[in-house]
Amino acid sequence: MKASSLIAPILLTLLLGGGSCQQFAKDDETLLAKYGGTYVPTGEGPLAYTTPVDAVIFDSEKRALTDDDLKKVFPAVQHMDPYRLHLGGRHTIGDPSIDLINWLQSLRVLDVSGTNVTLEGLKRVRVKDLRQVYVARDKFTDADVQALQDAIKPATVSRLSP
Repeated sequence: MKASSLIAPILLTLLLGGGSCQQFAKDDETLLAKYGGTYVPTGEGPLAYTTPVDAVIFDSEKRALTDDDLKKVFPAVQHMDPYRLHLGGRHTIGDPSIDLINWLQSLRVLDVSGTNVTLEGLKRVRVKDLRQVYVARDKFTDADVQALQDAIKPATVSRLSP
């Protein structure tokens, strides 16, 4: 049997759930929207609900999140298991939310530039494959960035303007 004739059955198995593909529910999308969140899928069509998603983005213009809000919407975020989590704008999320963020298994990029998360809070980040963290330029000094960089290696830390 040719190797090319095996490709179609393997792909079909993965698409029908026989592989390791996970999906999130429409209810997760609805809950995310209730809290001003959107997501960027990694696939199209039938793969639009496949996890991990490319990004989950919370727009503070739609709704500024508190720690309690993040706790309520977090089951949807966790089901989506984003590569990138963006909390830009003007959220009042603080250090208590780091404990939730640490549960995101696929997280690579974390943007907390629009939150009240402190240097001490960010030093508690323990996400295995984290590569990049964005913090607010007006809340973190160069020394803070270096201290954070040392604490969460090999991830890099960058400051964003508000």
